[in-house]
Amino acid sequence: MRSNSTILRIAQYTLLLALLIPASQVAAAERASHAQGILQFYGVAEDGGRNHRTAAAYDRMKLVTDTGFDTVRSTVPWVQGQKDLNHRDLASIRNLIQVAASHGTTVILTIYPYYDARTPVVSSEQWDFVNFLEYVTRIFPEVKYFEISNEPNLSFFWRPQFSSDGKNSSAQTYFRLLARSYDRLKAINPEIIVIGGALASRGGDDPGTSRKTSSPTVFIQKLGKAYRESGRTRPIMDWFSIHPYGVNSSEPPDTLHPNSTTIGFADYDKLVALLGEAFDGTAQEGSSVPILYSEYGVETIISSEKVRLYRGEELPTTKPVSEETQAAYYKRALELAACQPTVVGVLFFHITDEASLNEGWQSGLYYADEKAKEGESLQKASQPLVKKAIEKIQKGDMRC
Repeated sequence: MRSNSTILRIAQYTLLLALLIPASQVAAAERASHAQGILQFYGVAEDGGRNHRTAAAYDRMKLVTDTGFDTVRSTVPWVQGQKDLNHRDLASIRNLIQVAASHGTTVILTIYPYYDARTPVVSSEQWDFVNFLEYVTRIFPEVKYFEISNEPNLSFFWRPQFSSDGKNSSAQTYFRLLARSYDRLKAINPEIIVIGGALASRGGDDPGTSRKTSSPTVFIQKLGKAYRESGRTRPIMDWFSIHPYGVNSSEPPDTLHPNSTTIGFADYDKLVALLGEAFDGTAQEGSSVPILYSEYGVETIISSEKVRLYRGEELPTTKPVSEETQAAYYKRALELAACQPTVVGVLFFHITDEASLNEGWQSGLYYADEKAKEGESLQKASQPLVKKAIEKIQKGDMRC
C-alpha cells in the first residue's frame, strides 16, 4: 500500500504531465507546420486601404483578400510634437481596421518617425513618441500588432546613424525607444505583440558617405550590445522584423550573401545566429525570437498598354522583371520563409503599384489605378500565380 506522500508525488507528477503535454503538442505542431511549409501570416505592406473614403478602403482590401492574403501592414507616421491624429487620418485608419475586420484580415500598424529630421533621439522626444503610441493604441484597441519604427538603420528614416567618432549610434538610440515603447504597450495590454527591428536588408557602415546607412548585421550586433550594457531584465520586443529586399529587383530571393553584411531570405541561418549572439542568455529571445519579413517587393516592367497609368521614368538601378518572374520570386520567397522554423510571415510591398516610376514602387500585383478607366482590368499576370502559390502552401502541399 502506497504512503500518502507517495500518492501525493504521483498526483503532482500526473498534474505536471497534464500541463506539459499540451505545450509539447503545440511545439510539435509548430515544427510540423514548418516541415510542411506553412506560415501564420501572408500579407501586404499597403497604405492604400487607409483611406477616409470607406468605399475606396473596401475596394483596396478586396484586392488583398482576393489574392489570398490575410494580413495588412499599414503605416502611421509621427512628427515631433504630434499628440494625436487629425480627423482625416482618424477616419482613414478606422476605415482600414473596420474593413479589414469585415474581411477577416489582421492589421499591423507601423508607428514611425516621419523621415530623418524628426527622429526622436533624446529622452523628451522619445517619451513624446511613446505617448503618441499609447494614444493610437487606446483609440484603436482592436489592433494587437505594433511595429516600432521603419528601417532605423537608414539615415532616411533615422538620423544620426553615427556618432562624432564614426561609430554606430542609431542602434543605441533605437534600443531606448524600443524598450520604452515595449514597456508602455505591455502596460496597456500584455497581449499586444511588439515588433522591433524593421531593418533594411543592407547598409554601408561608412560614416564618410553622403547617404549614411548601417547594415542589418552591424545594427543587430550593436542593438544586442546596447541591451546587455543597459542591464535590462525585460524583453524589448516579441517579434523581430526585417525587409529582405534584393540588391535590385532582378536578384532572386534565394540569393545567398555569405561574404557581406546583407541579409535576404536565403540568409536565414546568418540572421538567427546574429540574433542569438545579440540576445541569447538574456530576458530577450534571440535565436528563437519569431521573425516577420514585414516588407519585400519586386518591381515589374510596365507594359506599353499600361504605361499611361504612370508618370516619370524608371531608375536604371531598379532592374525590373517580367510579371511572370515577379510571381516566381514571390512564390520562392514564400517557400523559403515557410520552411524557416522561427519565421511567422511574409508581407509584400504593395498590392497595387505606385504611379511614380522614379519615386514609387511598381511591385504590386495590380497596376496603378489613379488614371485607370472605369471597368479597366488592372490585374497583373503575376496575381493569379501568387494566389495559387499561397493556396498551395496554406494547404500544406509543400514539404521542406
